[in-house]
Amino acid sequence: MEPDRRAVAHLLLVVLTSLAILADCLPASAQLDRLRKSKKDGQFAHTEPAPSAMIPAGEFWMGVDGLQGLDDERPRHPVLLNAYAMDLYEVTVGVRQLWNWRALQLWPNPHAGGAL
Repeated sequence: MEPDRRAVAHLLLVVLTSLAILADCLPASAQLDRLRKSKKDGQFAHTEPAPSAMIPAGEFWMGVDGLQGLDDERPRHPVLLNAYAMDLYEVTVGVRQLWNWRALQLWPNPHAGGAL
């Protein structure tokens, strides 16, 4: 008995849709697994700050004109940013706070031993 072409097409559509949904979920689950396996902040306690790259000051266009964007995205306008540094690798909040605390220890506290 020959299978109904419409039924086969429907089954194929269901299988392909299921595969597309699974493929869309895999990167997120892989990312979560990587985050779960990441080192704890304490393991970085004696490391130096991560290398960073300087982003030069400059101007860029922000927002959109017309009806394409949301209300808070209009109108399109130029934005000028000062130069800033960006870490080359991901850094946890805990590690960044530790580095900031260690940097503060390098500077004497002018208020030490007295009230503000």
